[in-house]
Amino acid sequence: MVRSISLLACKTCIFILLLCFYLPFSFARDNITLNDSISDGETIISIGEIFELGFFTPGNGSNNDPRRYVGIWYKSDPKTIVWVANRDSSLNKKHGVFGIGEDGNLAIFDEHKNSVWKANVSVPPKGMGKLLDSGNLQFLSNPLEVIWESFKHLTDTFLPGMKMDGNLVLKSWESNDNPAEGEFKFQLEGNQYTIREERLIIYWQSRVSGDFMSDDILPMVSSLLSKSDRSNKTYKFGHNETTISSFSKKYRRLVMYFDGKVQYLTRLSESAPWDLTWKEPMNRCDEFKACGNSESCSNSENRSKCECLPGFKSNLPDGSIDISGSCQRTTPLCSNGVAKILNFRPLKVNKVGKPDENFVVSSEKDCKEECLKYCHCQAYSYETSQLRGVNTTCWIWSNDLNNIQSEGTNGEREIHLRVPNIGAEANQTKQDGGSGPYNLNNSGPYNLNSHFKQWLLAFAVTVASVIALAFAVFYIYTRSFLYHANHW
Repeated sequence: MVRSISLLACKTCIFILLLCFYLPFSFARDNITLNDSISDGETIISIGEIFELGFFTPGNGSNNDPRRYVGIWYKSDPKTIVWVANRDSSLNKKHGVFGIGEDGNLAIFDEHKNSVWKANVSVPPKGMGKLLDSGNLQFLSNPLEVIWESFKHLTDTFLPGMKMDGNLVLKSWESNDNPAEGEFKFQLEGNQYTIREERLIIYWQSRVSGDFMSDDILPMVSSLLSKSDRSNKTYKFGHNETTISSFSKKYRRLVMYFDGKVQYLTRLSESAPWDLTWKEPMNRCDEFKACGNSESCSNSENRSKCECLPGFKSNLPDGSIDISGSCQRTTPLCSNGVAKILNFRPLKVNKVGKPDENFVVSSEKDCKEECLKYCHCQAYSYETSQLRGVNTTCWIWSNDLNNIQSEGTNGEREIHLRVPNIGAEANQTKQDGGSGPYNLNNSGPYNLNSHFKQWLLAFAVTVASVIALAFAVFYIYTRSFLYHANHW
């Protein structure tokens, strides 16, 4: 009996010791107060243990690198930094402190208690900083009113719970191991998402085709950026289907990388690796106006990046380096107000700049005739839609075509380009019994020289073959004749 009581007492003591050891870790703090800051080496963790905030050194974290930053990362993936406070003013020693200063501002202090970063609240109360499971660091006043939050002061990463509007900008890192502000910015401009390089230059832009072609933003990316509720909705990406549930919302992010690419990454669980689901620009032709007006962009390594459309030619000397914007019409559309070009060539395109106008017509013939009425009409496209009954739409391009990309027969839409009357093949459009959509991958304005050379080569080979066969027959006949003559 005594032995049993002793054993029970021993187990109770062990349980109490384990409980005392475990409690400090199970109740990790998620906030910072006026009298309770964190020093380098300490962290705060969101209540669900999803995100962690503390000091870090970017890159491989070499001991020889003195730079220290305050940032937020996934607790299960410390190398994936989603937010940096002092991105442009690093600490140079591991003696930093993150807390609330005497002025009531959330701030970072160096070893001399000098502030290197502040939340810059206009009327700073003596509140509390709190890290949420969303990854949002909030600065709260005493009545628990949010007066500042990291979700409104982004670095390079967009997380679920944020909402992209005209005031939010994702700014890339300077390099893979330098969180200072880089050259590229991702933002919403009107109804288009835009990547700008060096503040002014548009590097990439969504919806360059307007309503004429489908958006190049994945629905799940649009859902993330617009903060819309799409829980348990299934999206198709390529041949795979992805379901975004409430549980997996914390496993996706959008990042503006220092190389100019915006990437959407997902993972299935905390321990799973991040998968690249979508990015833009995907290739050189996805860049905004990768080629000039009236030029088609090619991703093929065996061809020039930019080539003139049919009916256009480069105004550069032969052998010159390809310069976008050098294509001019071989024949003007009109002369003295009278149309000179009455023909159209169908082209298959994967992307093209947005049309200047669209309207309902009764037939493709009406659409074509509407384009021919005006000297400035460069091209048209006719569309029949079964949505809400039968709708027939005519799309008109009044200005020079731009942002053109085609990959041959796999193009998504067909447009009809106004071209000179060169040869029977170029005269006819598809509906008039023509040769069908022009393949931009064949290079050259019309490639008539190429077709002629191919025909000439085929003719030469045929003639040579006939002559060779005639010589062979003559040789065999002569040998046979001489043989019989000698043995007669």
